Formats: sequence, C-alpha cells, structure tokens
Amino acid sequence: MINNQNFSMESAKRVGAGPCTIWQAREGASYAHHPYLCFYKGKYIAMFSLGIKNEDDLGQRAVISVSEDFEHWSEPIALCVTQNKDSVDTACGFFVQDDVLYAFVGSYFYDETHVENGVRIFKDAGHCGTALYMLESLDGIHFSLPRRTNLNMIPNMSPKKLRDGRVMLCGNFSMPYTNNVADVRGWTVGGLDALASVDDSESFYAVSERLGLDSVVCECDIFERADGITALFRSQKKDKFGWLYASESADGVNWTLPRKTNFSNDTSKFSAGNLTDGRIYWVGNPVVGGGRNPLVLSLSENGEDFTDHFILTEGARSLKYKGFAKGGTYAYPYAFEREGNLFIVYSVNKEDIECIRIDLH
Repeated sequence: MINNQNFSMESAKRVGAGPCTIWQAREGASYAHHPYLCFYKGKYIAMFSLGIKNEDDLGQRAVISVSEDFEHWSEPIALCVTQNKDSVDTACGFFVQDDVLYAFVGSYFYDETHVENGVRIFKDAGHCGTALYMLESLDGIHFSLPRRTNLNMIPNMSPKKLRDGRVMLCGNFSMPYTNNVADVRGWTVGGLDALASVDDSESFYAVSERLGLDSVVCECDIFERADGITALFRSQKKDKFGWLYASESADGVNWTLPRKTNFSNDTSKFSAGNLTDGRIYWVGNPVVGGGRNPLVLSLSENGEDFTDHFILTEGARSLKYKGFAKGGTYAYPYAFEREGNLFIVYSVNKEDIECIRIDLH
C-alpha cells in the first residue's frame, strides 16, 4: 500500500535553499493561489490565480509573471478568457509542444442566487458555464486570444506527458487525454465517472457520492509505474481527513475506485510525478493538523514506499489580509524538473506566491 509512514519532522532532511518571492499580497489584490511554473525559451514563467480578497470570487483572474534568473519576477499580467468582469478564472498551468507554449485557464460564473452585493456567497455551489480555455505563446510574454476546449472542467494540474506519448490532464475525478495539445477539441474524456459533464470545485461532491466512495475525493495528480498509472487524490470528508486515496489504471482509460492509502496528507492539494532518474516525487503537506505546514518533498524508488523526505519550508506565517477561505500556510504546490533541479512553486496563506529550487543529486 502506498505510504509515507517513516516520515517525521525529526528525521526529515532540511533543504538549504531559501525561497524567492514571485508575488506579495497588496490591498485590492490580496488573494493569490493555484500557482504553476515552467521554463520556456530562457525564461521562468509563473501562472497563478489573483483576486481582490476572497477565494474564487467574481473577477478573479489567471495572471502571468516572468523571470530570467528565478529571483526577480515581473509584475503580473492577466490572461483574460471571457471578457466578462464577473467570471471566476483559475490558473491551470502550462504545456510546451512543438516549441509553442500553451497556457490553460479554467473559468465559470455564479448564478444570481449565489452572489450578494457583488461578492460570492461562501459555498461551493451555483457554478455555471464551467469551461477550459487555452492560449498560445511563442515568447512566454505575449499570448493569443483564448480558444475554448471541449472540456468543461477546472484542471488540478498542468497537462502531463505519458510514456506512451499521450498527454493527460488531472481534475477532481476526471483524467482526459489527447495526442495533440494544439487541438482544443481533441480531448478524450476519461477518469472515474463517465456520466459527469462538469468537473469543478462544486461537482466532485456528487460524483463521490454516486460512486459510493467512503470519502469525498478531489484534486488528483498522477505518476507512472511499470504496470500502469497511479492517481492520488485528496480526501475531503471530515472523518477521512488525513489520508490520500489512490486509483490505478493499466491503460489510462479504465480506473479502479479510489481507496485509502497509508500516505498522510493535511487535506491539501499536492504535486506528484516521475523524475528522469526513475524516482517518483510527491510535494505536499504530510503533517495532519499542521495548517498546511511544513511543505515537504517525499521520494520513492518504487511508487509505493515514500521513504526519503525533505522539508522545503516550515514555520508559522502571519496572515496579512482577511478574506473567504484564506490561510493554509504553504499550500497547493506545483513542481517540475529541469537539469537535475526540482523547481517548486506554492502559495503562502493564499496571498503570497513563492518558489524554491533544489538540487536533486
């Protein structure tokens, strides 16, 4: 069974490198979350969701920031996909194919019964018009007009290339795939539930109930093993807090129902994947009840026993601005490998965005 049971704060290694700041919260732009990173044509490019003060509120936008040295970052520029001031846009990551950078942004609206005085009612409900958009860039700075894909979802992770050449997206319960990212209508819908037409932060509750799961699962990420693909899920049900759930697939089309693992998780999104040296990584918050503190990198040789642990950053951080669903110290990490280094981006209290680079050797 997939596990991290030898993890402890006392025995985990500390990483010497300190974080760099991509974004610091300010009045009128104090909610920042869902960060991603990539390297493209000599530049590091970050994407994250930026809002006035509340999580997933009206007017939230996916923004881009650029750096040439990973330390100094440009002022964010919004990627607008609906041209509607009330849309809720969410950063969904990058993919490079044929020397083109593709940026993905999910978007939806709230119906009128879930908006009061121009602000969302704090409940994951009332979503309408959920859609995934794609923009293209040849320099990482200027982006094309958005094109709508055939997916009604808010992906949890950037598209990920599989060993067989397909590209897969991870949502809350859906894992669609394609052979050509440039074809916005070419995604084949797949995952845990073929009946669900929408995958966003409202829909996964009903899907978990319909599947008869003993918990509510969401926000998956995948890695590959010799015998297929493993999808890990965050558990959302109160009496099941504290553990990841796992689903397996031999072909990326048919998936087993998620089952509880022995891998601890502080009810938070995480990043997982395969390294070029054959190891499998997981970046997240393994200390249950820690308030998404610390942020930890765990490595495995076989995809089952995660036994090598590194604390990336830790310690309390004061919240600067109040807002709906603010908090969670080091949250929603995303990691990618380049030239023997792992680059990791995460939000701090859902208001600042930081990144860190560590040597994998």
